Amino acid sequence: MNIEELKKLFSRKKIIRDIMITYIFMIAGILLFVVMSLLATIPDRGGNFYYLLQNVGFFFLFSSCFVVYAAIHRGNIAPGEHSLQSLIVYIAKQSHIIMGVLLCPILAIFIVALVEMLFSFIGYIPYAGPAIVGLLSLPLFVINIAVITAAVLIWIVTPPMIGEGTGLKQLPRDMFDLGKKRGLIILGYTMFAFILLIVMFGPVLVIIRYSAGITRAVQWDISAAYPSIFKPIMRSSYITDIVGKIAPRTDPIAALKQYGSSIFNYIEMLGTVLKITYGIVLTALVSFFLSLFFNIMSYCYILVKKGVLKS
Repeated sequence: MNIEELKKLFSRKKIIRDIMITYIFMIAGILLFVVMSLLATIPDRGGNFYYLLQNVGFFFLFSSCFVVYAAIHRGNIAPGEHSLQSLIVYIAKQSHIIMGVLLCPILAIFIVALVEMLFSFIGYIPYAGPAIVGLLSLPLFVINIAVITAAVLIWIVTPPMIGEGTGLKQLPRDMFDLGKKRGLIILGYTMFAFILLIVMFGPVLVIIRYSAGITRAVQWDISAAYPSIFKPIMRSSYITDIVGKIAPRTDPIAALKQYGSSIFNYIEMLGTVLKITYGIVLTALVSFFLSLFFNIMSYCYILVKKGVLKS
């Protein structure tokens, strides 16, 4: 890949398209997560069904990132030939395959863990049993590292392969060949891309936290409506301390007399509005950095697969 191709990969027009793709699929993942979370509240909180639905929601959110990766990579293998609509439609049709392949390693990890649990029954053998179980710690630890590493490799290479149109029959073979010959390199460039993402997003995150803290401070009259989920995002500062001293003190009793018992519903409504507003803005910011991250991942994948897989 030469400099001209690299310029096409990171052109302003393409980056804007990739941000839009990331934003759309991330919003879809968040909406599915919210739906699963709401459904999880129907049964008793803390039950098995509650945690099942909640984990399904997390999986949808997790999968949306890989769907984005597949869409961005498909746009990268032929820059200028795909529109926003065509990429979204194609990857949306392939999303169930991506999620299915992503789910397989998770199930494999659970199965391996259940099989390893069977070895613990050796511990019931008097005297020798616990010693044997102790000696098995290192082999089981190595097996777990191998299984988790294989799962990570599958998660990394699946989206670009699906984006390139690799069929389900060819997919396992290509995964094995690429993992065998370039596995360490793939893990290496993924770690590098993650470090780069943290370095880029870190300063922006600091600005976001201080800005959110100041915003809440100046909105002293509705500060009670800010959901508790915002606390990790917001950070106090010298400015928020000054604003807090200048701002008038709210009178909960006066508000209760004015609005009556409906004040609690009103506060909940304001909290929902704040969640949606901040959610839209923060998702847009995250989409920008994720689009850059997946472009870097895609570029590295294109270089690494040369000489191993057919283009």
